[in-house]
Amino acid sequence: MKSGKITRLAVISAIVFVALALDTLFKTFFAFQPAIVSMLCITTVCLAFDLKEGLFACFVFGLLSTVRGLWMGGLTSFWTSFANPFIAIIPRVGIAF
Repeated sequence: MKSGKITRLAVISAIVFVALALDTLFKTFFAFQPAIVSMLCITTVCLAFDLKEGLFACFVFGLLSTVRGLWMGGLTSFWTSFANPFIAIIPRVGIAF
C-alpha cells in the first residue's frame, strides 16, 4: 500500500473517532444520544471518497460502536445491544452503499 493511501485511511479513522467521541460527549448534555455529528461525518466521507474508503469509514464506525458498547455497557444499559457486532457493524457498513 502506498503511504498516501495509508495516510488517507488514518485521517478517515481519526475523523470517525473524533465524531463518535463528540457524540458521546453530547450524551452528557442531553438525555438522549444525538448521533448528528457522527452520521454527518460518515455521510460526508461516503460522498467525498470512493466506495472502498467509505466502506472502511463505516466499518471503523461500527467497530468503535462495538468497543463503546462493550466499554460503556452494563446489565441495564442501552449500550449492551451495540456490543453485538451484528447489530453494530453490519448496518453501519450498509451506509456506504
